[in-house]
Amino acid sequence: MPNASIGEIRSKLNSNYVRKFIEPIVDPIYEDSHEACLLELDSGDWFGYIQYIDLNNYIANIKCHARTKEELIALLTDKLHEAIEWEENEHDRRLEKAIEAGAFDNLAEKAAQNAREGKCYDWETLQEMLSKNAQ
Repeated sequence: MPNASIGEIRSKLNSNYVRKFIEPIVDPIYEDSHEACLLELDSGDWFGYIQYIDLNNYIANIKCHARTKEELIALLTDKLHEAIEWEENEHDRRLEKAIEAGAFDNLAEKAAQNAREGKCYDWETLQEMLSKNAQ
């Protein structure tokens, strides 16, 4: 694939005459949707990117380059899925680390205390209580 120069891509991003498309890219597993900016370059190739907020609240970019618009959309979809999958795994890892460090121990003790004091209700009892309060 002939590579477009960074200069060509930058000039296209800054040009008012470039052929630009905004396409929704949807992850097939997580059904998470993001907008992708697609640019048709002078060389006939396509460049696209997606911006999203990562777990650390930073703006992350997924950038791809392909020969056709269809290839680019498929590539962006795959890369978006990889990013979402990584973030899901990272979130789970952080949660497990917090649990191991005892970050939720006081919540577990509070729940056990509430159960001992009879402050916990089964679902049916809770629904009855809510319907009585609504009347």
